Amino acid sequence: SISGRSKTGQAAWWEGICNALSRFRSAWPKKGLTKDDRRLLEIVDNGAARSNLTEFAALIALRQERNLV
Repeated sequence: SISGRSKTGQAAWWEGICNALSRFRSAWPKKGLTKDDRRLLEIVDNGAARSNLTEFAALIALRQERNLV
């Protein structure tokens, strides 16, 4: 769980996942986005200072679960 990491660890995780989502945006075609996917990308666009890290981590976990199916 991301919440168990230090503030520095959380910030590093946030930076890494946001960088990956931004760099590989083409992997997220608008046609296939769910409501949760759109919220995830909205959080990335808003930046860490303006976002809820708990919500973001939950959305990432949900997306990972769906990727395994």
